[in-house]
Amino acid sequence: MLGSRLVKYRAEIDGLRALAVISVVIFHFYPAHLGFGYLGVDIFFVISGYLITAHLLHNQSMPYAGYLQHFYVRRIKRLFPALFVFLLATSVLVSAVYLVADLKKFLQSLIATQTFWANWYFWRDGGYFGGNDQIKPLLHMWSLSVEEQFYIIFPTFLFLLALLGRRVSFAAGGGIILATAGSFLLWFHLNRIGGENPAFFLLPTRAWEFGLGAIAAYVHGANRFQKVTQNGLLAYLAVALFAIGFFYPVSLVANTIIVTCGAALFILCTANERNLAFRLFSLPVPREIGKISYSLYLYHWPIAAVMLYILVEPPGFLMAFAGILLSVLLGWLSYRFVETPFRYKLPFWQTLSLVIAMALLSIAITLSVIKLTPPSNASKLAENGGTHFRCPASAYIPYGASRACRIGQDGAVRREIVLLGNSHAQMFAPLVSDVLAGQGMSGLLVPLNSCLPTTTINIDTVCLAHAERNLEAVMADPDVKMVVIASTWYGNDYVDVYGQKSDKENLPAAFLDLRDRLKREGIEMVLFSPLPVPYQDLASELPRLIKFGRLEETELEGRLRKDWLSFHTEYAALNETFRQGLGNAYLEVYRDLCDAEYCYFGQGSEMFYADSNHLSQHALERLELTRAQLQAFIGARAPFVTLEGR
Repeated sequence: MLGSRLVKYRAEIDGLRALAVISVVIFHFYPAHLGFGYLGVDIFFVISGYLITAHLLHNQSMPYAGYLQHFYVRRIKRLFPALFVFLLATSVLVSAVYLVADLKKFLQSLIATQTFWANWYFWRDGGYFGGNDQIKPLLHMWSLSVEEQFYIIFPTFLFLLALLGRRVSFAAGGGIILATAGSFLLWFHLNRIGGENPAFFLLPTRAWEFGLGAIAAYVHGANRFQKVTQNGLLAYLAVALFAIGFFYPVSLVANTIIVTCGAALFILCTANERNLAFRLFSLPVPREIGKISYSLYLYHWPIAAVMLYILVEPPGFLMAFAGILLSVLLGWLSYRFVETPFRYKLPFWQTLSLVIAMALLSIAITLSVIKLTPPSNASKLAENGGTHFRCPASAYIPYGASRACRIGQDGAVRREIVLLGNSHAQMFAPLVSDVLAGQGMSGLLVPLNSCLPTTTINIDTVCLAHAERNLEAVMADPDVKMVVIASTWYGNDYVDVYGQKSDKENLPAAFLDLRDRLKREGIEMVLFSPLPVPYQDLASELPRLIKFGRLEETELEGRLRKDWLSFHTEYAALNETFRQGLGNAYLEVYRDLCDAEYCYFGQGSEMFYADSNHLSQHALERLELTRAQLQAFIGARAPFVTLEGR
């Protein structure tokens, strides 16, 4: 047992922190210049896994209660003062700038951040890479919540492992390797089946990155692999992996693995102070940036988000650079006057007092502004921004190439209807679910992120394979008697089953091919028509333009509509093809959104679109003709009779 010693300071790890935070900051201010810069967070996870494991292994001789107390006091003093001061500062800034509708969403994210489940909140609230996500000031707090959840679980996990074996190091090493492998397989599987969002945000699918750092700590502590850990060539390989992972796009999965493994290899193989990688990362500038990296990470994202919120358009090069300089300044001030004093000089009770005061004050300020600000048309418009339907996590079941979500009548066993497609199928899920429930029926939503449901042409060959698996699962399901399809129609880049480019004009034939395949199995098909989409996130952009004086409310009506003729011209041939091929099974949704002159994206203070192309949940209530047509079509066939030969 090793007692309560401190782990030796490694200057090059501060340099590695600098690489991580610089890549994230550049990605957020100049996303076009470093498309994989967000992987800096993955480096932070590996560093955390290494340092936490090293500290825990160095304090194993303490009793369990003292062991936990020692660990959590250090973590709280290290992280909480800077975090909660930052949250107060951000609350003041956002309360002064944001519309009330957006401020209400900020308050929810603030509470989620303070209680360390922001990763779950942002997973369910949308994602990380969407346009509307880029104006959420606390979006980056998902990563801190993942770290805090790791800190809650891992010390006890490591302590229990120590009780399982006669030798602590053997039990710890074996347990960490198994947990890391399991987490990696889960992460890989979710990415393969279209679960990129939960794979990105949740601890079980991120634990493998902490685990790689923990393995590096275990190897260093065991002192058995000195020839490996002091191999300078492996350290250079780690730097090469960073270059490849950040600058050479392969795929989200591949680049994540490359950067994360590079971080673990770097930590493992730079202990030899004679190698060049150590000396480069230990230089004064990267070392000092690494020291302020936590506070810099905290402040940079709200600055980027608020700039975008005010400007509506991405800031120019010089303004973005000014945002970076301001982030560095605030990061240094936080490190100098908050992090350092509370971590090294002030007693623990003062830390807790500060945290409680900052938490209550930030909520009070935000809530007061929400309550005291008079209602406005701009804020009313903004309420529908980002209002996408999300299945409850408990409603998902494995199905086809990915997963399905139960919709319709609660408790119904038979699943006669499948709503199949991409995010537009998910968009229509509340409408279809209501219609099914009204008939006492249940069904499944089977969404395939970004991919069409068609099996002859699609976005790419991977989508073709997944769409085929989903279709085969539907056709093999004995309960399914009808498939309702909703998809996007405005793309231009498609491929056929041979990987050759296919024209947009082939889309109608691809959907009619689906109809024919389903019909041969005795399954009817219903199809939602194209929508007159705005191609702009009007629910987010227009209210901000009004608030900051760049759009008069008298001009709003013209921005919330497009000429009927332009939409009709674009889709007339397609609509006629489907009217002839599907009859009443073709749901012409645009009839609810268009009149003889215009198609509408909103009216008055009501916004029909949640973003650039998805209907808001509020807008689904307006689809009276579509609802009636779907009710009539399903009602005429319910209850379904089991067909022979199925």
